[in-house]
Amino acid sequence: MKTIKDVIVERVPITLGQFVKVATAISGGEAKRLIQGGSVLVNGVVEVRRSRKLADGDEVRIEGFENYRLVTSPRGE
Repeated sequence: MKTIKDVIVERVPITLGQFVKVATAISGGEAKRLIQGGSVLVNGVVEVRRSRKLADGDEVRIEGFENYRLVTSPRGE
């Protein structure tokens, strides 16, 4: 079982496409390909919409990468 890596962002909601780029440091085109190809799960469910809004605590699994959890950082921290 893979561990979950926290990805800290300042504001939510964030789109799935933006989150994948931040979490993995890949290009927008590659993020689009992964999402639309069905390689990304949000909270255990395949998600193919790049515009899907994520909230604090959502877990994202990306095939070929790690498992991630969205964590919101209070401003100024």
